[in-house]
Amino acid sequence: MKSNLPSQEQKNISDITNQSGAPETLYNLSEYDKSMIEKYQNQIKDGKLTIYDSLDLKSLDFIRLLNLNKLVLKQCQQIIPKLESSTIKKLEVTDCKIYSVKDFQLKNLEVLDIWNNSEYLKSNTLVWEILQFQKLKKLLLYYWKYDLSSLSQMTRLTKLGLIKCNLHSTEALRPLINLEELCLNCNEEIDILTLQYLSNLTYLSSIQCNLVKQILGCSQTIVETERIIYI
Repeated sequence: MKSNLPSQEQKNISDITNQSGAPETLYNLSEYDKSMIEKYQNQIKDGKLTIYDSLDLKSLDFIRLLNLNKLVLKQCQQIIPKLESSTIKKLEVTDCKIYSVKDFQLKNLEVLDIWNNSEYLKSNTLVWEILQFQKLKKLLLYYWKYDLSSLSQMTRLTKLGLIKCNLHSTEALRPLINLEELCLNCNEEIDILTLQYLSNLTYLSSIQCNLVKQILGCSQTIVETERIIYI
């Protein structure tokens, strides 16, 4: 007689979906989602999952079924597809192909690191799109060659890194009065006079920068160090 009991594979997937609180069940998951959950479930450590050099990342729909706190995507070969999660608070995307940050539906995101992902970017709008993350507190952009004026609206940020971003003026940072840590490494010549308005700034890293104007009026001690924030 054929058993009606679920296989161990089915049980593992059911356990994951139940823990995540997601409405999906084993029976309406696609075969692809099932295979991805089975592939990555044992790689989750303390709520963190790293997907590295994936050749088969056709969809990230399965991510919403995992109770992740942090997701790291590194050197994925395809353009990063739509990503949705209500639990992810930290996202790091390194050496990947991003088409639009609008595809990241992460309503509780607090930390976003974007490292060297320029090949398929909608570069003229991406910084603006980051404004959709209402809870974002920490942002790191590495090797960014495009318009940064929209940063002025990210007033909730407490930590900001703009590394190797061809930054020549910090005027867009002037409204960011909640900034406590700022990393401007590898930006050649920078006019940083406007940093005097960042009254809560306690940490500044400016390695390999030629600071054109002296910082004036900062009310607290600012130190320069080799430490890079956000790691």
